[in-house]
Amino acid sequence: MAFNNLEFKKHRNGSGYQSLYKFDNGYTLSVVCGEHYYCTPKLSLPEANRYSSFEIAVLDKEDNFCTSDFIKVDDQVAGWINREKITEVMEQIEKLPV
Repeated sequence: MAFNNLEFKKHRNGSGYQSLYKFDNGYTLSVVCGEHYYCTPKLSLPEANRYSSFEIAVLDKEDNFCTSDFIKVDDQVAGWINREKITEVMEQIEKLPV
C-alpha cells in the first residue's frame, strides 16, 4: 500500500478532496487537500494530484484519533505531509495487528 493507491473524491463538505482508506486491521487513514486544509498549495485546484502536501488523520478501530502515534503532532490531524511520508504512515498502519 502506498500513496499512489489512494483514490480521491470531492470532499463531502463540498470543498477540496478526500481519500478515506480503511485498513484490514480496522484503522482508517484520511487524506485531504484544498483551500481549507493544511496542504500545499492552500488553494482550490481542479484535481487532487496537483497538491504536493496534504492534511492527514489516522483513526483507530474505535474511530478515535491516533494521528500522533504515527507523526509528531499535538493535534488530531497533521498538516503539510508529503506523499513519501504518507506512504510511510500507511506502511506502519499495515503492520499493526488486526
